[in-house]
Amino acid sequence: MAVELGHLESLRFRGTSAEVTPVAPPPPPGPGEVLLRPTHLVLGSLDRRILRGEVPFAGTLGRDGLFIVHDAGPGVDASLIGKRVVIEAFVSCMSCDVCRGGLRHLCLARTAHGLLRVDGLGSTLALAKATSLVEVPATLGTDQALVAQSLAGALHAVRTASLDSRGFVTILGDGLIALLAAQVAATINPTVRVLGRHPDRFTLCERLGIKHRHVVEVGRRHDQAVVLDCTGDGSTDDLLLAADLATPKARIVVKAPPVRLPLASSRGRADALAAFASLEASIHGAGAGMVRDAINFMLRTRVNTDVVLTRRFPWDRCMDALDALHDRRSLAVVIELPRAA
Repeated sequence: MAVELGHLESLRFRGTSAEVTPVAPPPPPGPGEVLLRPTHLVLGSLDRRILRGEVPFAGTLGRDGLFIVHDAGPGVDASLIGKRVVIEAFVSCMSCDVCRGGLRHLCLARTAHGLLRVDGLGSTLALAKATSLVEVPATLGTDQALVAQSLAGALHAVRTASLDSRGFVTILGDGLIALLAAQVAATINPTVRVLGRHPDRFTLCERLGIKHRHVVEVGRRHDQAVVLDCTGDGSTDDLLLAADLATPKARIVVKAPPVRLPLASSRGRADALAAFASLEASIHGAGAGMVRDAINFMLRTRVNTDVVLTRRFPWDRCMDALDALHDRRSLAVVIELPRAA
């Protein structure tokens, strides 16, 4: 099925419902911009939260995926046209002191496609900043490219924990980021285990050869040197669980979304922080990470994508794809777009 530039569509969320709707052709890319043609979109837990009304967003969906550069604006290397690219989880200003200091993933003015103040990329053609793109090497397969953005966050969380081969390591959560983080951490420390709440996902851990338990079955003996909270919401219950698991002087890493989002209820968090303080544990946040780091990691280390890219749908079944997100067995849903003429 060929994509004709006179008939473009967009996957939009109206605040209460989603639909695929015809759209006008986007304007030509301006300075520093590119026009992207998605070949695949990846929907995950943050998209699920948007659909449930837990994250306030209305507009074009699509935070992640694999894209072809269709056109390039002034100031952008024209050799990018026709290349496969993936996109960072954030859009930074590139002009503030933080960005100029090499920490653009922490830009205080950052936004995020399909999540915060910027339309997503779920259209047959979409505009984006060239600075947000990373070219995909020819040796990297499609499925590897589709996990690059999520792996960047997982890799950043593991590196923030300063993981080594000593001590026990626990990862809280059984979603996409958690299982990618478990794969990364297991290359460093063989004791890694996943604590989750969804038994249907435990078979995925078995396929990865990673130890796993349900959170209600685990002992709380203060014996874990590192705890990575990859649940995605930093809830009080998870923070208190981390405090019960951690050894004195433990390292606790809370994996955060790529941009600041409305928080869950803060009730009880003071108790969790007091528990960490009594252990003299160090608490660190970990945000988006950098996609290029994830690509370089995959070029030298195998990452199992089969267990995390769980459902696939063609573009004309977008609504089925969104419904599949509400099935807890779905870690990430892939939408395949029609090929261009």
